Amino acid sequence: MEILQTIKPKAIVELGSGTTSAVFALWSQKNNAAYTAFEHHEGWAKVTSDCLQEAGLAPAHGPGIVCVATQSSADESCVGFKEPLPENADFLYIDGPPCMLKNGRKVPNDDAIRLLNRGVLPKAIVIDGRTETVDLLLKHPAIARYAFKPGLAYCLRKGLFIQALAGREHSLFLLK
Repeated sequence: MEILQTIKPKAIVELGSGTTSAVFALWSQKNNAAYTAFEHHEGWAKVTSDCLQEAGLAPAHGPGIVCVATQSSADESCVGFKEPLPENADFLYIDGPPCMLKNGRKVPNDDAIRLLNRGVLPKAIVIDGRTETVDLLLKHPAIARYAFKPGLAYCLRKGLFIQALAGREHSLFLLK
């Protein structure tokens, strides 16, 4: 990811593991950065961790892939991980946990909101799809300290056709 070269994070936190885990683990290895991925599914956490080990990409710093239970907010308006995100996170990638409630309603992930509420301002918050999560972040007072660059999925869902021409895969919040 080009953004890693720009931000040069020292602590990457990924929510939801998968193919991107290899990118983040490699970056962390080559740049002496910490890497942590929160994964809700124990089997998938093991598969991803085993794949990183086999590829020689086990992170030198940080725990790597960890299985963390999820939670819904009391009013079921959000989902996220039960454990708080590490306060040293300067690069946050959001692609988990699943944002579908048992009743089928899609809700935003609130992990970044809870991090911002603790006064932590990552250099970058990167969101893969998840329009609801982007909308939730846009309402937070601390987000005024960030430049927002909407991803293609967000642009298409919100009718931002001119911005869609940028062709960004992810929605980005970059600390000014």
